[in-house]
Amino acid sequence: MDINAIKRYFLDFYEMPLPHVIARNFKFRDDKRPQIIIGARRIGKTYLLFQRMQELIKKKKIRKSQIIYINFEDIAFYEITVKDIPNLLEIYWSLFTKELDEPLFIFIDEPQSIDNWEKAILSLMKYNFPIYITGSSSKLLSSEIATAFRGRSTSYFFYSLSFDEFLRFRGFKPGTAMSTKESVRFQALFEEYIEYGGYPEVVLESEIYKKQKILADYYDAIIYRDLMERYKLKNGFLVKHFLKTLIKNNGKSISISKIYKDFTSQRIKTTPDMLYHLLNILQETGIFYLVYRYDLSYRREMNSKPKIYLHDLGLFSIITRGDISIRYENLVFLQLQRQIIQNPFRTIGYWRSSKREEIDFIVRDRDDVKELIQVSVDISEPETRNREISSLVKGIKEINALTGLSIHFGTIITQFFHQDSIYEHEIKIQVKSLQKWLLESSNANKE
Repeated sequence: MDINAIKRYFLDFYEMPLPHVIARNFKFRDDKRPQIIIGARRIGKTYLLFQRMQELIKKKKIRKSQIIYINFEDIAFYEITVKDIPNLLEIYWSLFTKELDEPLFIFIDEPQSIDNWEKAILSLMKYNFPIYITGSSSKLLSSEIATAFRGRSTSYFFYSLSFDEFLRFRGFKPGTAMSTKESVRFQALFEEYIEYGGYPEVVLESEIYKKQKILADYYDAIIYRDLMERYKLKNGFLVKHFLKTLIKNNGKSISISKIYKDFTSQRIKTTPDMLYHLLNILQETGIFYLVYRYDLSYRREMNSKPKIYLHDLGLFSIITRGDISIRYENLVFLQLQRQIIQNPFRTIGYWRSSKREEIDFIVRDRDDVKELIQVSVDISEPETRNREISSLVKGIKEINALTGLSIHFGTIITQFFHQDSIYEHEIKIQVKSLQKWLLESSNANKE
């Protein structure tokens, strides 16, 4: 450990202004338990730490010298070991002696580069200082955190930009009433969002070619750093082919046995166990999410064919233009997933009837059904609107009959058509435009 290099690092951080931050819709809690933010690479986790620092300085009147920021990817911490980490406090106090009797706020970025890093965090906890930690989900898994801290930390999964955050990053504030130019601009931004997704760096880049290049670089990083290196996988061709297959099936039910047969027919060497292993990795690292068919039997539910959704639509665009309805559905899923931060007991499933009619999303809070959502791109035509309403109503009635529940509500999310409530067979159906629903649900998360 190079003590002089670490001292320079601490002094440089103290002297330099914090970077400009565009606020995200995430609130840290005033909690003495370590708060750990995990998520896919390049979604803004480090800037979330800077956001919290600014909140502490502006709202809590904390001095910057009370903030320790440790980025373990900085060369100052090259060759540092887990045994050295607790000594960083001593080095810091030697520079800022006036803070010896004051609370410190410890921010740690990318600790997973240090073997057994969690043991050092446990030793720092004895000081009872707030600790904030971020790391890529490919190297910092929630299952590993739960094992290491044994319930003594709080972890959150972080996501790429919501539509509300995307507009904020682009400097556009939608109003309840907009001029013609504002409406056109709003629609253009929405179309850009569903095409290139919500990676902050991609959103802030104005040139289309550069957006595409950044996304291609992210895609390669997922394959070679997040998957191949982290999990010591040898067959890069299989990994790339499997990832591409899943992306092309985004929003659809998948079957590993079917994918295995397809790969075998293409002379791609693998086994069902290897494909299940890869799927589990992609789920653990937050690249894909699996949504299972709702069933009263947990066993039947987990044995159903899951639908699969990407963590950001930008990656979808790398492989395929895809169906616009899939993009809409993926956006709705991600927004529902973001709400779980505030409602951790909630789960998301889908419903498929005996006649294979589907309700896209069922949101539950344990045994209670909170939302039933159908996504349809365009229901402006009466025939299409009636069909979607009928499908949702039939699904609700079948769920009630099979479960003994008494559900009398549902939502259809679509493009332009908007109607607050339609009553069909004593069931209240709300019809909301996708843009309005995305913004409303983001505002609800802020409360």
